Amino acid sequence: MKTNLRLRPKYLIFSLVIFAVSQLMPACTKAPAGAAGDSIIIGTVQPLTGPYAAFGVKFYQAYNMAADEINAAGGINGRPIKIQFEDSQDKPDLAQTAARKFIEDPKVLAIIGGRLSGAGMAIGQIAEQQQIPYLVDHPSADAITRNGFHWTFRLNPASSFNSVPLQRFLKAQASDIKKVALLYENSLYGKGVTEPFQTWLKDNGYEIVVSELYQPLSLDYRDLLNKVKAAEPNLLFLASNIPDSALIVRQTKEQGIAPKLICGAGAGFSINEFYEQAGAAANTVYSTGPWSGNPKDERVQALTDKFFQKFGHYPKEHEAEGYAAVYIIADALKRARSVSRADVKDALAATDLQTTFGPVKFESFEGYTNQNNGLQNGQIVLSQWQEGKLVNVWPADTAEAPAVYPGVYK
Repeated sequence: MKTNLRLRPKYLIFSLVIFAVSQLMPACTKAPAGAAGDSIIIGTVQPLTGPYAAFGVKFYQAYNMAADEINAAGGINGRPIKIQFEDSQDKPDLAQTAARKFIEDPKVLAIIGGRLSGAGMAIGQIAEQQQIPYLVDHPSADAITRNGFHWTFRLNPASSFNSVPLQRFLKAQASDIKKVALLYENSLYGKGVTEPFQTWLKDNGYEIVVSELYQPLSLDYRDLLNKVKAAEPNLLFLASNIPDSALIVRQTKEQGIAPKLICGAGAGFSINEFYEQAGAAANTVYSTGPWSGNPKDERVQALTDKFFQKFGHYPKEHEAEGYAAVYIIADALKRARSVSRADVKDALAATDLQTTFGPVKFESFEGYTNQNNGLQNGQIVLSQWQEGKLVNVWPADTAEAPAVYPGVYK
């Protein structure tokens, strides 16, 4: 319970409302999927309760905004699209149970979401076994699209791509950094992001002075941070989710740890709750990973404005991914030969679409299957918290502001 209370009260209330509504959804859909005029149902597995419910809220907002727009424009060949939610609490076993529930319902044509990489892997495994299309919009572990799954498609970049903007920034603008500390959660996400970056650091002559896995959702990280303080790194790299990301950064400042650069790997560093919970300690912290679309693109500006007007906050990577995912599914449904899972899968495989998240085309390369090449498509970026706003700072063609370097963490 202590962990849950670290979420803002409005998200606790909203997540409970979402969960209650989601439990009523199956009862509201009586007719078979093929009936003319009936809703086309897409299932999604998200954390609607528990410590990660804030993420579920973001996807709930994004999915339904996109679905409402699609339906207002005529739906899928005249039929409305409906997003049906199941709660995973970001636990792989609950995610797999939720996926099985969707698979057993013939009205559900595909699954999207998953959120945490462990949940995404669990869904991908059962989707492959039971042959239902699964569109990944946020789980990023490389293994999800490097297992030869043919029913799983991922629009967001794989986690090994996440640190590439940071790597390039270090070479171009932070060549004085020599010593690096790595703290990362013990999860598919934490390892998937950090281990490729660690390899790159070693190959490029950096000294790794601390490399520590930690169990997420702890209440105190000061013992771990004492090791960091003693090692005096120039760069502190973190792979954490909320609420850990905010707590670690707060305690970093409290311990007087002031490297030249603190950078998180997306996830818990790229959402508004990070700044709200970390407070002043968040200022000048970087985030490397998926982003919310080119801010110079008129469509992205329009989405940003709509989101703020409706929900009171600006969309970032999670909302942008979720919003695009529904449009990608809708595009595939419109092109599918029939309303069947196999034909939706074939239509997804042929996707070639421009979205607010960027170009989406599912390809097989370097051991990946059905992976959108986010690195090639410019869908990862280095951003930085500056006075309460997360702004792109690298590369130059997507930058909204110059980077503050070295950071100000004292």
